[in-house]
Amino acid sequence: MKSTILNLLLILHAANAFAQTQWNGSTDSDWTNPANWSAGVPDANDDVRIPAGGISPIIGSGVNAAARSVQVESDAWLTISSEAVLTISANAAYTTPFAFTAGVNNDGKIDNNGTLVAGTTNAGDFGIINQKTFNNNATGIVRIDGSANTALYNAAGTWTNANKLIIGQNASVGLHGIWNDAIFNNNAGAEIAIGNSTLRALVNNADESKSIHATFNNAAAINIGAAADAGTVGIRNLATFYNNAGGSVKIDRTTDIGLYNAAGIFTNAGAIVVGGKTSPGTHGVVNEGVFEQEGGASLWIDRATGSSLYHAAGTFNNASQLWIGISFSGGATGIESRAAFTNNPGGQIEIARTTDVGLYHIAGTFTNNSNILLGNSNDIGQYGLRNTGEFKNNAGANIYIDKSSVAGLLQTNADAPAPGANFTNAGNLKIGSLSGVGVDGLENQGSFTNTGKITIDRATGILLKTPSGIFTNEAEITIGGAVTLVGPEILATYGMVNRSTFTNHGAGHIRIDRSKDTGLYHSAGTFINDAKLTIGANTSPGINGIFNEAAFNNEDNGDIRIDGSTIAAIRNFQNTFTNAGNITTGAISYTGDFGIRNQATFLNNTGGTVNLEWSHDGIRSEGVFENGGTVKIGGPGKITLLLTRQGGSFNNNTGGVFRGTGTINPSSLTSNGGTLSPGYSPGKLTFSNSHNFTNSIMAIEVNGVSAAGTDYDQVAVTGVATLGGTLAVTINYTPVIGDEITIVGATSVLGTFSSVTGLGPGWKVLYESNVVKLHFDDPMPVTLVSFNARIENTIVKLEWRTTSETDNAGFYVERSADAFHWSDIGFVDGNATTSVVKDYTFRDEKPLAGRSYYRLRQTDFDGTNERSRVAAIRFGGPEHSVTVWADASHQLHIRSSEAVERVTVYDLSGRIMKTSKASILNLSEAASGIVLVRVSTSGGTVVKKVMLY
Repeated sequence: MKSTILNLLLILHAANAFAQTQWNGSTDSDWTNPANWSAGVPDANDDVRIPAGGISPIIGSGVNAAARSVQVESDAWLTISSEAVLTISANAAYTTPFAFTAGVNNDGKIDNNGTLVAGTTNAGDFGIINQKTFNNNATGIVRIDGSANTALYNAAGTWTNANKLIIGQNASVGLHGIWNDAIFNNNAGAEIAIGNSTLRALVNNADESKSIHATFNNAAAINIGAAADAGTVGIRNLATFYNNAGGSVKIDRTTDIGLYNAAGIFTNAGAIVVGGKTSPGTHGVVNEGVFEQEGGASLWIDRATGSSLYHAAGTFNNASQLWIGISFSGGATGIESRAAFTNNPGGQIEIARTTDVGLYHIAGTFTNNSNILLGNSNDIGQYGLRNTGEFKNNAGANIYIDKSSVAGLLQTNADAPAPGANFTNAGNLKIGSLSGVGVDGLENQGSFTNTGKITIDRATGILLKTPSGIFTNEAEITIGGAVTLVGPEILATYGMVNRSTFTNHGAGHIRIDRSKDTGLYHSAGTFINDAKLTIGANTSPGINGIFNEAAFNNEDNGDIRIDGSTIAAIRNFQNTFTNAGNITTGAISYTGDFGIRNQATFLNNTGGTVNLEWSHDGIRSEGVFENGGTVKIGGPGKITLLLTRQGGSFNNNTGGVFRGTGTINPSSLTSNGGTLSPGYSPGKLTFSNSHNFTNSIMAIEVNGVSAAGTDYDQVAVTGVATLGGTLAVTINYTPVIGDEITIVGATSVLGTFSSVTGLGPGWKVLYESNVVKLHFDDPMPVTLVSFNARIENTIVKLEWRTTSETDNAGFYVERSADAFHWSDIGFVDGNATTSVVKDYTFRDEKPLAGRSYYRLRQTDFDGTNERSRVAAIRFGGPEHSVTVWADASHQLHIRSSEAVERVTVYDLSGRIMKTSKASILNLSEAASGIVLVRVSTSGGTVVKKVMLY
């Protein structure tokens, strides 16, 4: 009996523990009417089944309904009224469409206007699984706790939330808060709160093999991890996720990723805040699909420990506000991008408080069409922007970089086989405009092209650095232009350092100011300038304007202007500096000791112009300076020494022009057929010692007769001026008879010009012992167009030509051994008056040995005389058989193959110091310097220059 009772109790308890009641709606829609149920009104121990057909159940307002589980079958409908409560205490097991347990299984329709609580004890695998339609309406509240896998599984159909959906507030909900395989709408005014998930708070899923492609529409609030941990990932999207205008997503308390767009499309038109209260873990946002940040949206990321925004693959398009690290830590890297990233018009990216890199673009193409601010409000780590991929800052776009500790912008090539890094700037790139950016401003090791505007300031080492790669500039680069208004001035050691290939061309204009050592240090590779390069126009560039150690080419359109250096505007330390354009130094301010200090090879080619206006020395040559263009040195009173040398040379070659006002060390200048032009229209060129002008063109400009250096050009030589070559005269005033202009002044003048150009009728050149003058008189009666001397066997033959003659009686032929003392050696009759070309010859049958000088003295019938230029020739003689030298005690030694008849020693002023017939002369009382020694032997007379040390 007892056994029978016990068995009965067990059967009754079991039936009660797993009791089922089914809605039949036989009477009305009232949930609380027992007549509507197969086994009475359900309680917390009943599994409720609501089938389709008949009257649908309604839990009325104020009713506290309960069930162990609820199943709404296909086409069935459950309504929970406002202020009604349905509490689900546990779960039931199902086998369709797969095996699972759930607190609520909806395969029909549920309209919730009250409160639905699932999982007060154990909600099963899913707190709620929706397979058709679930509407949590404007007064509805859904609370889910205690699930083992997922709190809310939207497996099919549509879930619409118009009020509150609270998940995991009181207990763990298993792996996921929400898993969406269908359509999920979080409408305006609603709120979703998720916590206590262990893997992912929200999954918006896609599985093409099962034809699953979910859509999540958010127009309200989604709060993840606000009160409790949300697991590894806050949101994982693989399908289509819309955070619409008015939508707000807040994610905290994840351990790895706040928002993970693993695939599909994530569109944000609202507001997203990741890490606003607590850390989202390693990354705030990770994108591997398509992420669209639309106009009016905002994405705010803080407190990530790795990369706040890790764009690993796919496409990221930003057209609104993207803020990283503005309030709290921005992680190690603000944005790490490995794929296509576009900041569209309207986009504003601001990154601060990173420890390593603000924006690190590793691969793919990063395109900026709007604004990027890195380190604007706080420190940005080692680098503001680092690029190893392709980066485009397009026209109209802006990038601002501040507060880095190593470099503002670093571009390096990725490891092979990745393609080389490429940065194209057509917009505005500002580095260090507000505060310091560390050691270097911009370092390029890839390919960098600028067609926009770059401004670099406030680095301590190098403002623009190209250790490798290629840098091409076609627009504006301003280096060191900013003035520090608050705090100490930050000056870089170098404005630019190039060790690779740098080209400035087209509309390029590089401006460099405010460096401590050198404005532009070209240490290796090739620097090609075919545009504007301005150094020190506003503030000193330091010791040197340009310090060159490699191939430097200033091309035809190149215009280099340097001011404010403290030692040298240009120091060519090694390799070759080639100029075919324009170089101007010292036009605004003093450039220190040297305009150009050349220690290697400097080529000023045809068409090249060098203007050195203000420094102590114009050019200091310690190497080889080849001039085939124009070199203009010495604004009035601004350069002390035009040319100096220390073991080097300045070669003024054919086609080259050397102009200047000031003093030249003659040993610095080698005339190889070039032109010497005194002054700055006009001016005076002074040689501090003797100089040979035989292989040069002396260009003299005459604008008047009043003062040398002001009204006319003049060459002054402290020593012997040995003439030859061409005198090219330009007369720019109307002369009167008797005008006389001294164009060459020297201690002693030897020889004459081999040709004279530019003199009109009435002008003639007068050669005296220490000056050369231009004299204007009545026009000459004879036009002499050539006069030459040449050796024929044992004679010297003189030949000359006239093109017109007036009353010409003839020509006296004069000869001199020293160009001082002349004697007549013959006479040739003239042709009276004629306009026909006439050729004349004269034979010197007994020429002097050694160097001889010949000239013509043309004589009119009235006795008027006019002298020609001088022709010089060497005829055998003792020149090669006479040797003169001085020893350390100023003893003068003479060795000759012929008997010495007389020795005369002159100083450079022409004063006789000593005469003798001996071969050794004591000059111990003479000062150190150059003396002239005239030696007469039985074979002739020679003049030698000897240095007394």
